[in-house]
Amino acid sequence: MQYCSWTWRTSHSGILYQSYLCPFHAPSNFGCYGLKALLCFLSYYLCVCLCCVLRLHCSLVGLLLLKTGNISGLNRSINGSVTISNFLNPQDDLAFKLEYVHPYLDGGYSLRNQTLRVSCFNSRKLSPVFTGGPGMDEVPPIWVDRAGVKANISENFTSQSKFTIGLVMEEITTHNESSNICPNGQRVLPNGGISADGPPTTLSGTGIDQMAFLQANITSDNTKFLNGAIVGSRNVFQVDQGLGIGSKFPFFNRHQLTLTRFFQLKEVEEGAGEPPPPVLVLHGHYGGCVGDLPSYDAFSLGGPYSVRGYNMGEIGAARNILELAAEIRVPFTERECNPLQETLSNSLPSS
Repeated sequence: MQYCSWTWRTSHSGILYQSYLCPFHAPSNFGCYGLKALLCFLSYYLCVCLCCVLRLHCSLVGLLLLKTGNISGLNRSINGSVTISNFLNPQDDLAFKLEYVHPYLDGGYSLRNQTLRVSCFNSRKLSPVFTGGPGMDEVPPIWVDRAGVKANISENFTSQSKFTIGLVMEEITTHNESSNICPNGQRVLPNGGISADGPPTTLSGTGIDQMAFLQANITSDNTKFLNGAIVGSRNVFQVDQGLGIGSKFPFFNRHQLTLTRFFQLKEVEEGAGEPPPPVLVLHGHYGGCVGDLPSYDAFSLGGPYSVRGYNMGEIGAARNILELAAEIRVPFTERECNPLQETLSNSLPSS
């Protein structure tokens, strides 16, 4: 199935004026699909012109999707998406991804199902390195933009365990809040000005890096859901090996191992309507790097998947880390939650 959809909206003084969804289901004839996509674009531009004439404050959001499945009857597919958060200034936040999936490389009757995936992508995230620590002054944020191509082959061992190996080629650009290339970290001066005399944000020192590296990942996942609670074990090992291709000829080995255990603390009957058991979770994460390591690939401490209660990178960033965590998950039934909720509600001061 192939389809193209655009969503746009116009707003003025915080009031949403219009919302429009334009989906097109196209047959295998690509010419027909191209015509319908063109009509979709024209309708979108008509909306932009209308907003300019009426002098409305515009907040235009675009989403273009393309899905083509079962190519040549061999279950191959092409999936693409383009998202524009601000159509009038698409460079602010433009996200795209195009992926080709080729399953059953080792034959249609293999249970392991070796699958080839080739994709081009981009992403934009805040750097967890250039941030202020606990109780320290705020640091101007640094955005890390990545755009590149990735090709990998994955092989399934079980429905949840697999091995993946591939090649990644990408360009990394660091920006400040004004979307200008930022080769160095920034700090706020006592007079309110900003000084860009911090550590380099990229390996090349120019704010733009290019690199190619091999990436391998093996996942062993034996977890299952027991009345809504996760029990079992999950192990993930990943290695990124630099090839010496790119800015400053980066050659590195970045590796990390994650071990998680979900221990069931009480025997319960399995079935619909049965309560989940309490679970003890033990988690360990080791990460290390040898060779050239740019700041945007450093291991960060803090965040929802690290030390909770802190922002990502707020505690620090390093070439080598070791994290250990333990938690107990105790479910509450509806009967147990009602008295607790009533107690919390009664303890709130009235206004």
